[in-house]
Amino acid sequence: MNIDQVRTLLAPTGHLRAAINLGNPVLAQSGPGEEPTGISVALATAIAARLGAPLACQCFNHAKESFEAIARGEVDIAFLAVDLERAQQVAFSSPYLQIEGTYLVNGANAAVRTAELDRAGIKIASSKGSAYGLHLARTLKHAGLVEIGEVQQAAAGLSAGTVDAVAGIRQSLDKIAGQNVQFKVMADPFMEIRQAVCVARQNESTIAVIDGIIVEMAASGALLAALDASGQSATILAGRN
Repeated sequence: MNIDQVRTLLAPTGHLRAAINLGNPVLAQSGPGEEPTGISVALATAIAARLGAPLACQCFNHAKESFEAIARGEVDIAFLAVDLERAQQVAFSSPYLQIEGTYLVNGANAAVRTAELDRAGIKIASSKGSAYGLHLARTLKHAGLVEIGEVQQAAAGLSAGTVDAVAGIRQSLDKIAGQNVQFKVMADPFMEIRQAVCVARQNESTIAVIDGIIVEMAASGALLAALDASGQSATILAGRN
């Protein structure tokens, strides 16, 4: 498939419309003028440049909203965690970044490992439609899962005692714990979250081009530079499966 064919599939409006998830601070942030910045924006910019199409970013506050936008055809690419349920509707590139999903708990909680929280009577709060929430819905055997919109709301529930733990990405939970000595973040993850670029299932043939861009940006150091410039830290996967 040549680049003109890829452009026809991925930018049918003449612009590459990219869903940017501001709800994951590792992937994207709001800049000084409220424009999105971060590693996902750097990737979107590189893909648009390869296509020779202008980039049009659409910002969302939750991964679920980004997923719904690409599933409805309102955007052309999105940046989401690889998930089996999502893969029924979208096609994923090779992962370019790995972050950890873990728990925020009260400091008095005696649990040492995340697996110890999967007990009857335990309530775990999670953001609705998040990759880690989808994972927990499939894997928790005894604990109950409570879907709450924002991680800050879930932390308030933890403080009030209505939930026993808050699921989230480590970086977001570390920030909350740093602002409240009452909380601690579990040392071990309950899952490794691999982030990838995704396109509509019917455009799966374009993934090879996106994979090539990911590998090039990882090899040149551009992915790490974008991550560093946004003040974030995570594991660059260099397009490996």
